[in-house]
Formats: sequence, structure tokens, C-alpha cells
Amino acid sequence: MGLTASVGVATSETDAQGAQFSAPGLGQSNGVAFSTSVTNGTSGRWAIAAALPLYNPERRAQQQQLNLSADGAELEWQAAAQTLMLRTAERYLDLALAEEAVRVLKRQQDAVQRAATEAQDRFKLGSIPVTDTHEARARLASLRAQVLAAETDLQLKRNLLADSTGL
Repeated sequence: MGLTASVGVATSETDAQGAQFSAPGLGQSNGVAFSTSVTNGTSGRWAIAAALPLYNPERRAQQQQLNLSADGAELEWQAAAQTLMLRTAERYLDLALAEEAVRVLKRQQDAVQRAATEAQDRFKLGSIPVTDTHEARARLASLRAQVLAAETDLQLKRNLLADSTGL
């Protein structure tokens, strides 16, 4: 957008001789002289103009920067989505492993419970020493502690998966 103004002083003289003049009802005149002059006349002019450049390197550079920023944001969004999917899959698999660990430990606990009961019965019959019953009880207590720890870990992993998925 632009505004233009100018002011000036000008002189103009025009002289024409030997002209012919005719008008209806006046007849024809030859050798007529016309003289006009403007001496020290003022001149003024003002204008408002708007222009749109066809090529603007600065705007082109800004456009390219904005396009690159948009592309970068898109890549960041995709990376975040992939990270979320990977984290969810890891948490799901951790939960599956924790469930399997609890199942295996409970089976071991059942087997050790049967062995401890058998050791107690054999001790009553007098076929094994008392230390074997104490060892069987200690193994059973150890497995109970491992089962409790595994169940706690399982619950934590369930909560992590639930928090990340909202399910």
C-alpha cells in the first residue's frame, strides 16, 4: 500500500498560426491565429496505490519454514503414537509373563505342600529325621513368599496396563 503526493509550479505557452476556421452562419476565415498561455500556474496531484508482489522471497522462505515445522510436528506425533503402542505392548506382555509366573509358582507351592505333608507323615512313622520336615516347611514358606511377591507384581502390572489403556 502506498500514498503519493506532489505539488509544483509550471508555465505553458501554445501558439498556432495560419489556421482555417469555419462555422455555420459565420462563414470561413483563413489565417486565424490562436495563442494560449499559462504563466506560473500551480499543479497538484495525489494518488493511493496498492500493490501485491508476484514473487516475495521472504514470504517464500516463511512458507517453507512453516511447512517444515508442520512436517516436524507430524513426525513427532507419529513417533509418540508408536512409542505409546510399544509401551502398551510391553506392558501387556509383562502382564502375561507375571500371570504365568504366578501360575508356575502356585503349582510349585502345591507340589512342595504335598512334599511337606508327606515328610511330616513319614516323620511320624519314623522313617525320616525331623530336619527333613523343617526343610520342607522352609521351602514351603519360601514359595509362599515368592507367590505373594509374584501376585503383588502381577497386580502392579495390571494397574500399569489399565492406566496406560484406560481399560
